[in-house]
Amino acid sequence: MKRIWADFNSINKDGSIWLNCLGSLRDIDDLKEPLIEGETVVLTDDEIEVDAIVHKHESLSLWKAEPISEYRDLI
Repeated sequence: MKRIWADFNSINKDGSIWLNCLGSLRDIDDLKEPLIEGETVVLTDDEIEVDAIVHKHESLSLWKAEPISEYRDLI
């Protein structure tokens, strides 16, 4: 499963997370295969991680992720 860095301090009211911080953008650009609408990925900040489904916001050209699992501590 693809792993993408996420800023969990920027969680939206609906629980979704915009993947627009530098670490997220870098990881998305570095993927061998491009993200696919509705794909399940792992979001991480190196301290916690969560499985999430990604959605493309076409007008903003940004990805947003919807967590679908419990958050897991990595430390």
